[in-house]
Amino acid sequence: MNSERIAIKGLCFCAVLSALFVAGCGSRRGFEVGLTAADSQGRKPSVEVHMIGVRNAGEYRHWRDLSVSEYWQSVQLDPKVYVMKFGEGLPDPQTLEANNEIWKTKWDGAKMLFILSSFPPGKDLPADADARRLMLPLDWKHCWEYTKRPIPIVIRSTGLVCDESYDCDNPFED
Repeated sequence: MNSERIAIKGLCFCAVLSALFVAGCGSRRGFEVGLTAADSQGRKPSVEVHMIGVRNAGEYRHWRDLSVSEYWQSVQLDPKVYVMKFGEGLPDPQTLEANNEIWKTKWDGAKMLFILSSFPPGKDLPADADARRLMLPLDWKHCWEYTKRPIPIVIRSTGLVCDESYDCDNPFED
């Protein structure tokens, strides 16, 4: 009886330690995307946002070098893509939660997050110079401030913006 109590206390202690480790400074955060852009009549444009977790240098080069215009012209939904849709009557902001299954099932080990927006219409530019593409590091421990709130992403009339500063080197660039 006494040994059972000790075993149960030991299991509870391990569970608490595990929870603290998961909630520690290296914890994953969600992303909250909001649309502030409006047309000349003040209406929200229809915008689609695709998020892709990138695990290796080959995937990174593919998404970095891909023409954003070509992507939207030939988009074929891949199960690795998380989709958000914005516009009149649609939820705004929208959040990709830190505990969403895509992190474990499709993006396990991802080091970068690519966010592609169908808005604003524009000229293709390389890498993150294209206002419709954000390339964000996912080194939670070293790049981002520790907080539980999602990282704010805004779709402005000028393009995608991450409204939180981060300080990190790109894990795929020298």
